[in-house]
Amino acid sequence: MSEETSNDESVPPPLPLSRFVPSRPKVELLEGLSKPVIYNVVSSVDLGCPIELRKVVLQIRNAEYNPRRFTGCVIRLREPRVTCLLFSSGKLVTTGGRSEESNNLGARKCARVIQKLGFPLIAC
Repeated sequence: MSEETSNDESVPPPLPLSRFVPSRPKVELLEGLSKPVIYNVVSSVDLGCPIELRKVVLQIRNAEYNPRRFTGCVIRLREPRVTCLLFSSGKLVTTGGRSEESNNLGARKCARVIQKLGFPLIAC
């Protein structure tokens, strides 16, 4: 028992962190910076049914599907200028829009095109 207490006493206390980290004056994070600009908004929606991506890519212009490289189908829209990633589970990810409204419009357009192909979508 005396050996245990002697081992505990031989361990030095931890050194304070301030010895190793140099102290810096606190700087205001946004001091002198301009207002942040939004360049990219990402949104996702569940279309509610499984999608056959091979059928989609054969019917939609501006659609790419290479399952060896990426598991989703990439659909690029010109107006609004967004990219939609469609997955076989029915999930749709819209990216590249500059606002929430442009992403919503892009997702609705993409979902409408997919619905016209005969898939029974829940969200449109």
